[in-house]
Amino acid sequence: MADDFFASLLPGDRIVVRYRLGKDSSAPGGPALTDALGEFAGLQEGTVTGEGTVSGESSAARDGAGIREAAVAVRTRSGIVLIALSSVTHAKRVPPPPARRGPRRPDAE
Repeated sequence: MADDFFASLLPGDRIVVRYRLGKDSSAPGGPALTDALGEFAGLQEGTVTGEGTVSGESSAARDGAGIREAAVAVRTRSGIVLIALSSVTHAKRVPPPPARRGPRRPDAE
């Protein structure tokens, strides 16, 4: 199902992806999911890390200890996030961000 949705996207489409965090990332009773909001950057393959994210070149990949898996790349404000497709629970298109507000101006008296 997720493959069909991501295959229909064009690079630059604005999306939000909810995905599972790895067991190491969540404290007991803490959140097990997180979101990535940004532009769709494509589908690629990488090595799965403990956080449900994917690394293109990691120590696990160099050691041969990681699992190669397809991932979705989302360009967020803080950089590109690679998310393993098996970790994705929800994904959808979202509208463009609202226009920035102008600077405050003092009231004219």
